[in-house]
Amino acid sequence: MRTLTSQQLTQAALDSRDFSEVVEAAARFLGNPLVIIAAATGSIVGHSRGLTPPDDTWLAAVDRGYITLEFVATLANWDHYKDRDPSRRYECITVTAINGRPRRFYKLTVRGQLLGYLNITRLDESFRILSTINQNINQGRAVIKPYLGVENRKEALRGARFVVNAIQV
Repeated sequence: MRTLTSQQLTQAALDSRDFSEVVEAAARFLGNPLVIIAAATGSIVGHSRGLTPPDDTWLAAVDRGYITLEFVATLANWDHYKDRDPSRRYECITVTAINGRPRRFYKLTVRGQLLGYLNITRLDESFRILSTINQNINQGRAVIKPYLGVENRKEALRGARFVVNAIQV
């Protein structure tokens, strides 16, 4: 998946027909999957579809359409949980305790009014490289999905015409 420049992201936002296109463009610009969460309800109002992490927690929340009440409460206590690094340009909460995959939350505000949160989750570098190669060389024709462990093997093979097995050590 090709990344965008800030000018291309701005143009994509202006040209988009719906919010999901803007979210996809933002994910491509950032090079990471993202979720947009409504502040008042914890509902997921948008998420990247072209970039998805191999992360069961992320996938379950997107499937459900909302984050858990516990996490809504965490975000509601922003000042307590926000990162204390004064060199950061924007306030954020970094979470690694869920499953070790770093995810960062940023407030989305307009004129001081909190609208929601941007959740950016880090992709594994090898997954990102394979996806980029697939997009740039193969015009995105291959479906690349990471599945970990024997318990996920049936799902990994479902609907596949052929499988390339890659083991990272």
